Amino acid sequence: MIRPLFALLAATSALAADNPFDLPLGGSGFKLLKASASPRDQALSGAGAGGPGIETSANPATDSVDHTTISAGWIQNYGQIGGSQQDARWEIPYGGWTAEGRLRYQGFSNLPGRDDQDQITGSYAASTWALEGGASAPLPWEGLRAGFLVGAGMDAVSDATSWGGWISGGLRWAPAQHPWAAGIEIQNLGMGTLSGQYRERLPAVVQTGVSWTQRWGDWAVVPMADLRLVADESPVVPLALEARWNGISLRTGFPVGRPEAMPSFGLGYLGDSWGIDAGLGWHAALGFAPSGQLTLRF
Repeated sequence: MIRPLFALLAATSALAADNPFDLPLGGSGFKLLKASASPRDQALSGAGAGGPGIETSANPATDSVDHTTISAGWIQNYGQIGGSQQDARWEIPYGGWTAEGRLRYQGFSNLPGRDDQDQITGSYAASTWALEGGASAPLPWEGLRAGFLVGAGMDAVSDATSWGGWISGGLRWAPAQHPWAAGIEIQNLGMGTLSGQYRERLPAVVQTGVSWTQRWGDWAVVPMADLRLVADESPVVPLALEARWNGISLRTGFPVGRPEAMPSFGLGYLGDSWGIDAGLGWHAALGFAPSGQLTLRF
């Protein structure tokens, strides 16, 4: 498993003619690829690369599952930005392996256009969709799992359209006899086609994180701390806390280092056959961003 993972990462890196992390602030296309992908991601402020019960968006090296799981959800963008995201995700068990994938879409309309003199020229629309599929599996070392995702998508801004392809991979180590876990992931290594006169650059991400699961009776409290490096952003340290009790989860997080950020919140329930999640992002300048998700297990 680990050899194909690193071979795919190396091959994708070789396709890029330049350093995927050498980008000016805000200079990437396909911005959907660095946004929160679920209410749980949002509530934890992006932490969780080493957390328990991780999702593909937090680390492709997901836990082994014993149910086929299908989820569908949405995230409303911050009020001052407008637009929304929709996504569908699935996980299918096969022995210790887990086949996983997700389909995401983000759309904006009535964006104000401006010329070189900053004069309004009218409005335009923008959208991005992305489809990813891959798998996670255990490695020979106890508690160590690896995973990968291969993705493709399209980014459209007004009448300029770009296609892209990328790969993401991760490792997570969670020894059964210890309460701690650690993980690392690399996302969105790849390239895009021309958009107008320029080639789209993808928002490559490197993230590492640790977690600690403390149990008190039926309660499990999990603090998490990550370091997140995005190609066109300043480094951020997401800190988060998740408390679980009989299928109910309470969540909060804060991204240290993100200007004007505020705490995020969320809650969820996961039973044997269904689950539901809600989240709320908060930014001092941009407002609130609510989210929701429904999960079915078979």
